[in-house]
Amino acid sequence: AAHIHFPAAGQGLNTGLQDAMNLGWKLAAELNGWAPQGLLDSYDAERRPVGRSVTENTAVQTLLMELILVPQYRGPGTALRGLLDELLGMADVNHRLAGQVSALSIAYP
Repeated sequence: AAHIHFPAAGQGLNTGLQDAMNLGWKLAAELNGWAPQGLLDSYDAERRPVGRSVTENTAVQTLLMELILVPQYRGPGTALRGLLDELLGMADVNHRLAGQVSALSIAYP
């Protein structure tokens, strides 16, 4: 797995490390003979949605930073950032976004 992301919050780094851990223990299980049937196949189903989410999240963060650099969007972009700043003051919103950015909210069945 290889990821290139906007560096805010180290999401690309975190995702790469989690990808390595997810695949590493599965490879070890396979090599040591204790992997259930289809374990290696579960990697893609588990990690692809995470990669997609991180890519979308970092794209949004990049847009929020760049939007105010475009003169015609400076006002609305600043207002949007202010609204998001206000929303981050809400515990539920902050908890959800923190879990998403840190990837601590990822769980597998």
